[in-house]
Amino acid sequence: MDRGSPFVFNREDVTRQAGRRLSSQTLGVTSQSHQSSQGDPTVSDPEKQVLQALDTYRSAVLAKNAETFMHVYDPEVRVFDAWGIWAYEGAAAWRIAVEGWFSSLGSETVRVTFEDVKITAEPSFASMSAFTRYAAFSAEGQELRAMQNRMTWVLKARGHVLRVVHEHTSTPIGFEDTKAMFKREGKS
Repeated sequence: MDRGSPFVFNREDVTRQAGRRLSSQTLGVTSQSHQSSQGDPTVSDPEKQVLQALDTYRSAVLAKNAETFMHVYDPEVRVFDAWGIWAYEGAAAWRIAVEGWFSSLGSETVRVTFEDVKITAEPSFASMSAFTRYAAFSAEGQELRAMQNRMTWVLKARGHVLRVVHEHTSTPIGFEDTKAMFKREGKS
């Protein structure tokens, strides 16, 4: 699968459903330290699981590790990806797409960051939405291209672990030119 230009996103403003900051945590920025929310009493265990899933997603993309990447997803996941296909039904179909994306990168890496993360979580069910930035970097560390999109997850407990049962990524379409907008106004 050709994902076009792969991207990395930066999540500097991780927020709870009520809009409170989560212990000034930054997800997905490899140049900054990743502060754990484990000691933050305002973050529930289900919220921590969602944050961990985001971190797993980010690190697996950077490492191009499909096995680790797929740990985030339920076997019966339905993915509405922004690229090329309307839906992927089940983890096996999604894994093929992910492996194609990772192999298409060659020596490039993709750094993913999340902004304005909103989480609503209960012990057996959660949702997450965020603005996601994907940035492709050369083997020498030079940023080659970047894009942003919107990501929504629905997570359900399988055993005692929340897994993504539905993922939806999208970009807004311009009214005047009907082209996808890969960059938020005023955001990099």
